[in-house]
Parts: sequence; structure tokens; C-alpha cells
Amino acid sequence: MGFFSNLTKEETKLLESISTVHNYSKEYLLSYEKEQNTHILFLLDGFAKAYKIDKNSNEIFLFHIYKDSVISDLSNVHNNLITSFSNISLLEDSKILKIEYKKFMELFVYSGILCQEYTNQLILRSNQLQMLLNREFIFDSVQKVAMMLDHDLEMFNKLKRS
Repeated sequence: MGFFSNLTKEETKLLESISTVHNYSKEYLLSYEKEQNTHILFLLDGFAKAYKIDKNSNEIFLFHIYKDSVISDLSNVHNNLITSFSNISLLEDSKILKIEYKKFMELFVYSGILCQEYTNQLILRSNQLQMLLNREFIFDSVQKVAMMLDHDLEMFNKLKRS
């Protein structure tokens, strides 16, 4: 069941009126850490990763973002700006839905139309960050591999690690 699957035809047309679809190539840097945006980004098709850069310019992987997911960091429902928590880079050619955040919140979230889906995305992101803490600070190498097999088998197979 997709994020927008419960919308009626009228609601879909309303969403289309405040949205645009963009195609980006593999390795495109979609957003930078701490960048502010007035649009919420949704990955229609493709694959992305979230990461940060440490003080020594090393990339610190956070999590993957799969199709049919919100890309933007949903950190504050009372602000008209979205501030990126991390850098987002595309790992495949991707199709991105760009939605005017303020209007999206007014028309779809505050009205209750997509409130549950929005809340689910917030919970998903929280879970991803909890897994990050476990992976980086708690688990040993065997537990990290087991976690990847359990939560991200598709990526494990793509990486062909053994």
C-alpha cells in the first residue's frame, strides 16, 4: 500500500496542482545537510542514501531510502521550511515528486487525509535512526550482518558481501 494510494481522484488532482515530478540521474546530490527547503520530496522510483560528512571529510552512511518513501526529513509540523538532517544522494536514476510543503500540510495532513501515512513516515525515520545507533554503537560485526540480512536483504544481495 503506497503513501498516496488512499487518495480519491479529486484529492489526487489537488495533490498534482501543488506538485511537480523531476527525473534525476544516478549520483545526483539531491540535498545537503542543513539545507532548508519549502518542498517535501517523495521518491516515486529509484534508490537513495542518506549520509553525513564528518570533520575529516569521511562519509558516514546513515540509511537507504527506497521507492514510495518520503525523502525529506520531517522534523517539524509547525514550520513552513524543512531542514535537511543529512545529505541525500541518488544511487540509481530516480523519479522525485516535489510537493509544496506548506500547502501539503494544510490540505492533506492537518485535514487528516494523509495524517496516518505522514505519521507512519515519521515512525519509519525514527526506527531507521534507532537501527543506526544499534549498528554503529551497540552491535558487533556478526550482529551487523544479521541485522542487514533481516532488515535489508535486497541491499545485502546488491553489495554481494559474504
